[in-house]
Amino acid sequence: MNIKKNIRFIAGIIVLVLGGVFMVVPFIPLGYIFLFVGAFLLAPKVPFLRRFMKWLKKKDKSGKLEKAEDKVDDVFERTGE
Repeated sequence: MNIKKNIRFIAGIIVLVLGGVFMVVPFIPLGYIFLFVGAFLLAPKVPFLRRFMKWLKKKDKSGKLEKAEDKVDDVFERTGE
């Protein structure tokens, strides 16, 4: 398994697990944020998340989601994915 090719997938799973853990720990209010970021990172590889992101893009009139996706893609292109 080539780590550089799968770094976005690995990071997405780690962030998603952290989100689940932070949902259980009551004094760290970052669970929802980590869950959203993890889903965002996993969207290209997981079909139902991909459909959800497409739906969100349709609803986003300001284009903030598209800009955030472009920034994330730039970061992962620099890391070699």
